[in-house]
Amino acid sequence: MSELRTDFKVELGRGDLFRGYLRTILLYGNGARLLPVVAAVLLFIVFDAGRAIFRGEGLGLLHIGFLVGAIALIGAVTVSLFTIAGKLHRSLPSAVAEYQLDDARGIVVRSAGRTERLPFSAFIGSVETRHAFYLYASRTAFRIIPRRALGDGSERVLRQILARRLPNSPEPPSSRWVTVLAFAGLAFLVYLGARR
Repeated sequence: MSELRTDFKVELGRGDLFRGYLRTILLYGNGARLLPVVAAVLLFIVFDAGRAIFRGEGLGLLHIGFLVGAIALIGAVTVSLFTIAGKLHRSLPSAVAEYQLDDARGIVVRSAGRTERLPFSAFIGSVETRHAFYLYASRTAFRIIPRRALGDGSERVLRQILARRLPNSPEPPSSRWVTVLAFAGLAFLVYLGARR
């Protein structure tokens, strides 16, 4: 029987939910397929604006319009997601949960008078970031364990258990062809822009 076991208390904040959902939307959500296209378009606009400035032409209305539109879109998405994270945080029965991770028995979570016993097979993988550990039940359903809730000993044991039991991160949606087409299109647009 393994002796790897750790207990800790987690208190989720609004920022934890915001970072978790933003990360999941960008990397694992269905919209993640379009991320390479958006990146390619933004790179083209930046390249073309740089080219125009370098040639002394100045920025055109199209450059300024795209810049303002990109800033407005990013701002609207950020504010919306932060608002949704706040509503989700307020709707939680309790933002506090006690976790018990045992390498042999799985995960026990106690919160708001309920106890959940979850085998490691209930999860498809885990991810460690600068702010938290994420335990994914699917590409878009996850549990958050903020690093601030862990002492050095708990973090070390948690990392060992997750490396042994949940070593894989969720697979992003397949977007290889989208990425290839986006950057081929970007290369073509750069070629056309350079010929002007």
